[in-house]
Amino acid sequence: MEKTVVKVLKVIETLAAAKQPLGVTAVANELGFTKSNAHRLLNTLTQLGYVKRHDELGQYELTPKLWRIGVAVISRMDISRVALPHMRVLEEATEESVNLAVLDNGEVVYVAAVQGSNPVRAFIRVGDRRPTHCTATGKALLAYQPDVLLPKYCRKLQRYTTHTITSFEKLRRELALVRKRGYSMTSGEWRENVGGVAAPIRSGTGEIVAAVGLMSPLERLKVGSTRSQAAKAILHCAAKISADLGYHDHISK
Repeated sequence: MEKTVVKVLKVIETLAAAKQPLGVTAVANELGFTKSNAHRLLNTLTQLGYVKRHDELGQYELTPKLWRIGVAVISRMDISRVALPHMRVLEEATEESVNLAVLDNGEVVYVAAVQGSNPVRAFIRVGDRRPTHCTATGKALLAYQPDVLLPKYCRKLQRYTTHTITSFEKLRRELALVRKRGYSMTSGEWRENVGGVAAPIRSGTGEIVAAVGLMSPLERLKVGSTRSQAAKAILHCAAKISADLGYHDHISK
């Protein structure tokens, strides 16, 4: 195992188990590290926001950052069960396919799906992976990631259709629009004849943990009134799921 990673995790575990903040000497003695090594690890964790230093005492304790990460993981594990009832309601109202996706290694992975009852429908399977820059759920998730990480999540803006965004600058403008209106839309960017609309889902801490999306043959989403209704419906669905995960905010009527 990578020794530095092991040491960092041991420091975190030691601080988590302590009933009060610990100084450098206490951490070093507990783990058998040199004081310089313990100080370096604690300083790194402090810079990353996982540890807080009390200057007047020279002692360290964990911040809520790890707790927020844990909550996000738990929410993701439980999110399909929470989301599916609301996704079924959305499918019944629209007859279109509804999906739930999370970010994973620069792609969106679909963790739940309700297939539309319309004879002509878009189709997605649980476990399918899609690029982020040209799918509605992908854009809904990308829009709330730090801008500096955009190249990481979109290592290459591959073209799939004539409508695919292949410029980082254009994608940034698109994501700014997503944040402004609260939902994303695609029109034939992943598949020529498929359109989509999606909105982010928040956990109880406000973290973006997933996105819920509606997929349809593009011809049905081209009509302005239909697009508007789909956007309103997806925002309402996302708000309901977020509320069930503990995020208390305004729910669209």
